[in-house]
Amino acid sequence: MDLFRVFDWHGSSIGSAQGGPLFVARRLQGSGRHDAPDKYGAWYCSRDAVAAVAESIKFLRGQSLRDRDFVRADDTRKTLVSLRLDRAVSLVDLDD
Repeated sequence: MDLFRVFDWHGSSIGSAQGGPLFVARRLQGSGRHDAPDKYGAWYCSRDAVAAVAESIKFLRGQSLRDRDFVRADDTRKTLVSLRLDRAVSLVDLDD
């Protein structure tokens, strides 16, 4: 199964370091979410790439999108990543 997530990519990290697809920005979690950033980090993923993108740009609803809407103040870019799960996995725990 493939899961999709949108993250803020700085252009070089491909792992769990800040700016990478596996990084969890706990400082941005907790407000209005069903997570506990003081206990664990949570990835927000979807089985549908369109749903992952829609969740990340919901604040731009009703507006025309431009390339610059996907660039953050710290020069990271909103990026979509596909995470493939091993077929042998029967239960997925997506927090750390």
